[in-house]
Amino acid sequence: MVLKGETLIVKAIIQYIKSMGGDAFHVSGNGLQRVGEPDIDGWIPLAGLPLAFGGVVHLKLECKGKNGVVSPLQMHRINQYKEANYVAGITHSIEDVKALLNAYKNTALEASRGNDCLLDEEQEMSLGSGDGDG
Repeated sequence: MVLKGETLIVKAIIQYIKSMGGDAFHVSGNGLQRVGEPDIDGWIPLAGLPLAFGGVVHLKLECKGKNGVVSPLQMHRINQYKEANYVAGITHSIEDVKALLNAYKNTALEASRGNDCLLDEEQEMSLGSGDGDG
């Protein structure tokens, strides 16, 4: 049995995710699955994430070979998962997965810093506005 380029990419990425302490599986496209679902569904621990994120991210990855084309429905599904705070995207290699994870981590850290600042300002306002009546 000869494996297609996309299948080899899927297998390599799943192996990488498992080697990093996560888990993933290949979503096979058949009549029992929802059309347009990404090829890989999984999770991976991501060191350095703020505690609010639990240190784990959920993955939805669409794998494409050298000449693979992303359908509009596949892109729509990827965008839905991104909006739901998944690491989601189109991948051609393990390097693409690493880039998606780094981008997600950086975004999460930025958001975390922004939330910390807002909480500090609110705390300062509530402390500064008290009149001593408790």
